[in-house]
Parts: sequence; structure tokens; C-alpha cells
Amino acid sequence: MPHKKNQHASPTQKAVALFCQLMYTGKRHYLIDLARELDCSKQTIMRMVQDIDRSYSVKLDKGKDGKRVWYQVRTPQTTPKVALSETEISHLLLCKEMVHHLLPDGLSQEVNETIHKTAALLPALDNRAEAFESLAGVILKGSIDYTPQEKIITALLNAIAAKDVCEIKYRALGREEERLHYFAPLKIKSYREALYVTGWTVDIRSKEAEPLYEMHLPIHRFTAAEPVRKKHLIKEEETPHYFGFPESDPFRVKVRLSPEAGTYVKERRWSSDQTATDLDDGRCELAFTAQSETEVLSWVLGFGANIEILRPHALREAVQSEIERSLGYY
Repeated sequence: MPHKKNQHASPTQKAVALFCQLMYTGKRHYLIDLARELDCSKQTIMRMVQDIDRSYSVKLDKGKDGKRVWYQVRTPQTTPKVALSETEISHLLLCKEMVHHLLPDGLSQEVNETIHKTAALLPALDNRAEAFESLAGVILKGSIDYTPQEKIITALLNAIAAKDVCEIKYRALGREEERLHYFAPLKIKSYREALYVTGWTVDIRSKEAEPLYEMHLPIHRFTAAEPVRKKHLIKEEETPHYFGFPESDPFRVKVRLSPEAGTYVKERRWSSDQTATDLDDGRCELAFTAQSETEVLSWVLGFGANIEILRPHALREAVQSEIERSLGYY
């Protein structure tokens, strides 16, 4: 008798895993691949296929490509109804592919399983494998692994939906000690390969949670988040799109760019009220509203000699000071 590859997995666990593989994808699965993916012998796979064929309401087809044996769920004569098509599910998968690097492993897997379960109900089951063809990808730059914060993210999402106040523990950048806040989370947002939660610190001593001041906190610096027995009535206000993550009151910025940098800048949206003016010498001037001096400074320095900040004057001086300080290293 062949030696079992995984002696700790029960027969039930293996059968369920195999059933999900076959049912939720709709494509052909080769015997050798199933044995490798489920970490068991070919004989075990064949025995489980027979059990599934006898015990479940689905029927399996079997065939060969050369010497390779395959199994596939048979399309029923009466197909179920679902509101989504293969194309729409493919679009959902597109969205998932664009953001999966921001999700903890558990949430990412849950999204995958949800999409697979939806595809199992498509009317044209023979075509459902098309819904899982990857059409997009992400080029990462300084991404964060949020798996350690999975429980915190789940707690925040539940609190947002229920309008619960949370007791959060937060460690600010450069600090060793944690700070405790009573926080009303309103929305989780992604920004520059990171997740933030926006909301208000509140006074829970009053009858209704009294908002104190607005905060925008990076979730990877949370160490705990637990709901407390307190609701809030705070609503998120619609705000214009300004440059940078909120750090200060909005202010106007004007820069002058080289022809090459100008082409790049004009292709993108920096604020909802930006204006671009082409100059006779090929350069251009961009004016926009920002709400983070730190990010404007970093953005300007990133263009090197291809940009000149015209205003505000204080930020122009900050750029000059930073360049002089950087020269000290070279």
C-alpha cells in the first residue's frame, strides 16, 4: 500500500477539499495535480472521487489527455440562476487582484472563496473557468503585510457597519509606548500601499459619544481594537480631493516643471481643483491644493532638478534647506 503523504489530515477533510476544488472552479483537474495540491496519493484521490460521485448531488466526468487522467464537474441539465455573469465575476476578480496585497491572508482567502462560490452558480457552467483568468496584476513598492492585523481590521469593519465606538491601542511612529483612544471609525482607506482608518476620537462619558477631533491612522501601527458598549452618530463628510493624506488645513501650491516632468504631471490627478498652464519654452506650471506639507516636500524633492516650487514661500525654503542638508552626505 502506498505511504500516505499527509497522515494527519482526516478523510473527511480531504474529501471536502477535493469537492471544493472541483465544484467551485468548473474546470478540468488532473489526477496528478490534485494529488500534489491535496498532499495525498493518487489512489486516495480516485477513492474520494468515487465517494463524491455517489454522495453529492453533482456528477463528475472523467477523461484522459494522453496518459493524464482528469476529472470535471458535469454541467446539470437544469442550471441555477445567479445575478452575475462570467464577465462581471471576472471584473470582481480584477478588483481583487488590484488590492489583494493590502489584505491579510485570511481576508484575501475569504474573498477568493466568495468569488468561487458565486461562480459555482453561473448558468453557463461550462464557461465559468473563464471567470478566473487573471487579467491584471500589481507592481508593489514598499507594501505592508497586514496579516498580523487581520483581527484588528475585521473588528474595525464590524464597528464601522454597526457604528460602534472602539477602544484602540496605537503606537505612533518613533514612540515605544502605546496610547489608548476611544475611537469612532468611519471608513478604511488605502493610500500609497497602506491602509488607514479615518474617524473621530470621542468622549464616551456623555450619553452619546461626543466627537472630539478627527484622526487618520495607519492600521499597521494598531496593536489592538475592541468595540465598547457605545454607539455614535457621526457621519463622514464629503470632502474635495486634495494632495496628500490629511495633515493640516488645505493650502495652495504652485510649481514649475520641465517639459518631461510636465508631461508626466499633466497625465495625473493631484487635486480636484488643479490647473495646468503651458509656457512658451515647453515647461508648464501646475497649481493645486494640498493638505500635507510633508508629502509636498517629498514629492518636489523626487523630481530633482525638473521642478521648482514657486509657492508657498515657506515650503520653497524647506526644499532649499533639505537639499543643502542632503549635500552634506555627498
